[in-house]
Amino acid sequence: MIVETCRRNEIHDGYIRVVVSRGVGHLSLDPSKYAESTVVVIADAIQL
Repeated sequence: MIVETCRRNEIHDGYIRVVVSRGVGHLSLDPSKYAESTVVVIADAIQL
């Protein structure tokens, strides 16, 4: 996901932020209550 995000946005020098959560649902300590996790990749070019 990270490489594809950078490739699609033509980022060669930049920063990347990856955010992973347990997914959609009520807040709980039991991970079995979630069907799948949510992953968000944010990338932006370095502004010189």
